[in-house]
Amino acid sequence: GWQAKRSLASKISSSEIDVCYEKARAAGALGGKIAGAGGGGFLYLVVPPENQAAVRAALSEMVDVAVAYEPRGARLLSVIQE
Repeated sequence: GWQAKRSLASKISSSEIDVCYEKARAAGALGGKIAGAGGGGFLYLVVPPENQAAVRAALSEMVDVAVAYEPRGARLLSVIQE
């Protein structure tokens, strides 16, 4: 996925993101995804609980934003009627 997507567009990643991704994979991340504007934004990583401390240490220069898995997926929370 990652390598194939990078081959489609030169600005889909940056050398900084590539280095962070490789560090995360070496520390135990299973994979990742870039979201946001081209050439930057967020790097989401899938990391088993037993590897999270190692990945955080490997990427200590980055901002760590914890997210939670939602087993029900996206859902509508409210509707504004006009």
